[in-house]
Amino acid sequence: MDSYRFFPVAITAASAVGALGLVPVGLVEPVVVVDVVFSSVAVCVVVFFRDLQEVNPMAVVTRTMVANPVNLMFVFICIVGDFGGNIGTILSKLKMFLIVIIHHNFLFSAIQLIWVYLALSNYIMKVIITGATGMVGKGVLLVCLEDESVEKVLCIVRSSTGITHPKLKEVLHSDFFNLSPVEAELKGYDACFFCLGVTSLGLKEDQYRHLTYDLTLNFAAVVLAQNPGIQFNYVSGAGTDSTEKGRSMWARVKGKTENDLLKSGFKKAVMFRPGFIQPMRDIRSKTGWYQAMYNVLKVFYPLLKKMPKYVTDTDTLGRAMIRSVLKKDVKPVLESVDINELGVVSS
Repeated sequence: MDSYRFFPVAITAASAVGALGLVPVGLVEPVVVVDVVFSSVAVCVVVFFRDLQEVNPMAVVTRTMVANPVNLMFVFICIVGDFGGNIGTILSKLKMFLIVIIHHNFLFSAIQLIWVYLALSNYIMKVIITGATGMVGKGVLLVCLEDESVEKVLCIVRSSTGITHPKLKEVLHSDFFNLSPVEAELKGYDACFFCLGVTSLGLKEDQYRHLTYDLTLNFAAVVLAQNPGIQFNYVSGAGTDSTEKGRSMWARVKGKTENDLLKSGFKKAVMFRPGFIQPMRDIRSKTGWYQAMYNVLKVFYPLLKKMPKYVTDTDTLGRAMIRSVLKKDVKPVLESVDINELGVVSS
């Protein structure tokens, strides 16, 4: 059982056992045990039917508190339902109800404080981004800086992104084959969004393999050594060849890169295979003819995005990157349609 599920259940169980133990010696009225049982059931139902890694923890608290009025109303009826008797009896019943309210709120407050703390530790992440000066990486970076789930962003870049933000830390480093000068900077992160890549145009296979496979696997190994529990997200591309035997050189190399990343020992590794990516927020590609193409297609993007199997955008890709960390049941390889489903704007 995950810690954020275990602790609320453990607290309710301990409270119930404690209350039951005090009944025989007259320190707790049986109706208090009724309150404990109802409180425990309400909490446990919420614990096991909500996934704190997918929702805002503060919303969970609100949902949990919904059980309070119903529970307290039931206890009130049990205790004060019959107002027969003298004033002493009535005061005694009201006193008992006051004790129940105090206990009830103490129990729920304790559970919620610990629950929210544990939920937040699962909900907030620190991420490393590579390729943040490129079109894809910059798009992912901008989304991360806006998202409340991301507490800190480290960008390892050859040149500055030109962005200043309280969450952002930039480390300038030119040689990604020798990370020893920046190795210590990579420690203490929850996820790595690897958005660095080069075009295969004009390159021979050994050159492209060196700049794609060798560079990526080297970076991944160093990051994993510094953060054994880290998730590694790799931006590949639609058409990547997982068999590593196809006719397309770039697809074979990308396929080899994906396959070996998935076998590298990461807690979770997710391969992103977007097709056409429309840059948002006036992001520009560093490749001139790419940018010219984007300028032309921007007019048609409202129509293009109706083809989610082939088209996505930098904002959607960024949201999908973040949610792939928060969600548990994410496939290891995401095509464009999967990216669009995962990164859809929340209603």
